[in-house]
Amino acid sequence: MWFLLAACIATGEAQTRVPAEAVVEPAPHPELHLHNPDLAWLQAYDPTLLAPRLLTQWEHQDLAHGDSNGKVYLNLREAFLIREGLAFGVQAEIPYNWAEKSGADFSGLGDLEMRAGFAGRLAPGWRWGLGTNARFDTAAESELGDGMFELRPIAAVRWDLTKSVNVGLNTEYTFVPEDQGPGVHETDTMELKFPVTIKLGHGWSALISYQPKWNLEKGDSRVDRLDLSTTVLLGEHKKYALTSGVELPLWEDSLDYKAFVGLQWFFR
Repeated sequence: MWFLLAACIATGEAQTRVPAEAVVEPAPHPELHLHNPDLAWLQAYDPTLLAPRLLTQWEHQDLAHGDSNGKVYLNLREAFLIREGLAFGVQAEIPYNWAEKSGADFSGLGDLEMRAGFAGRLAPGWRWGLGTNARFDTAAESELGDGMFELRPIAAVRWDLTKSVNVGLNTEYTFVPEDQGPGVHETDTMELKFPVTIKLGHGWSALISYQPKWNLEKGDSRVDRLDLSTTVLLGEHKKYALTSGVELPLWEDSLDYKAFVGLQWFFR
């Protein structure tokens, strides 16, 4: 007993003799609205990190009934710090689409999209995002767009489980805000996303996301898909992120597969 007490006293005295400069303070949380090289592996995937960036992406989809479609688009995002731990972001997307339907080919401007929302910190390692995506009926031909104005509110939560693993949840509800006339189909869907992002090593990361989606117009109609992607960081300050991946149905679906390649430039 006396030996344990003496050991505790000695340990306490040793700690009091540690110089102040040797005490390691916890690193401050990165700002939500700026590029952070230490989190560059995660910024390419995480909607709660709103660093300004320009994204150029190519996508292609093969559909189960033999048709296909694709697009290449520019997506520009800007972000502003409101106060410590709270940021606001806006982004716009301009797509050039192409489609093969019933043996005919189409190409031209697709539906423009805009998004605005907030991101904040709940606690160390916990972040949230809340915003709305608007999709406008601007396609050059009906085969290149949905033919309607859609809104998609999005809520997201991310948790830094470790320094190299991040997990999260997205809830996305897509709907048509009002009656848009004859020939316009109603849209009423709910999609969940369960992403897991892993830092694989210097400059590399990967994401796997399970994504169930319900068509609320058709009761319990549901599709389940899996998103698999990988990112490599480029540049001295890791301001460039090259991402490629696929989205696959887990069972019978209208989609055979979706493939994409995108390059992000975080410019501030």
